[in-house]
Amino acid sequence: MSRIVQKYGGSSVATPIKLRRVARRIRESIGSGTEVVVVVSAMGDTTDELIALAHRVTGDPPSREMDMLLSSGETITAPLLAMALHAAGTPAISLTGAQAGIRQAVRIAPRASSTSCRSACSMSSSAAMSWWSPAFRGPRRTWT
Repeated sequence: MSRIVQKYGGSSVATPIKLRRVARRIRESIGSGTEVVVVVSAMGDTTDELIALAHRVTGDPPSREMDMLLSSGETITAPLLAMALHAAGTPAISLTGAQAGIRQAVRIAPRASSTSCRSACSMSSSAAMSWWSPAFRGPRRTWT
């Protein structure tokens, strides 16, 4: 059996109708005998709205907290799509990146600026984050 990964961006999952359309496409792939793994983004303009909200709270939001905030969009979309699949008769479960076993190590040079950290940290919005610096000799910290 072949396995494929399907990725659906924000505009593809922006409304309940679009979520049902995506569920239909997934069912068609499964019907053809393919094992399907699905990755979804936050619905519509959710990410942009969350970024704007964070900047209304503070002019310089911490990178780690931005990662937590932005990952909430995907965390909302995934169970809604699983519900659409269930409603169409296809069992499905939603998982966060961490629940699926995805980890991304982000290595930050000593004295890294908050801007460079923000760029590195934002790459893993739906995965758990591990933080490690060559200058840090203590135990590895994992953010989930």
